[in-house]
Amino acid sequence: MASPTTLQQMVDSKVGLTGNCSHPYCGKGRFLDMQALIKWLGPDHQPFVEKRIAQAFKCGAEGHRGGIIHLQANTEPRSNQYAKQSGR
Repeated sequence: MASPTTLQQMVDSKVGLTGNCSHPYCGKGRFLDMQALIKWLGPDHQPFVEKRIAQAFKCGAEGHRGGIIHLQANTEPRSNQYAKQSGR
């Protein structure tokens, strides 16, 4: 299977995006709301071709605008196998 390149392909593949502040003394990051990005840019938007998401990213801690966007693999909730086996 090819790597997802559009926002909708990422959602369908359980892949997401994270953004990190690009200020040299910050770097704080957060998960990005994929549904909000699709509503803003459309399902066929390719985030690593066109840089609107990186330019619009705003740091929640310092308010600095501009960021670095990363692919976040497997955003599906994980099951805790230890908890299942131990009855927790």
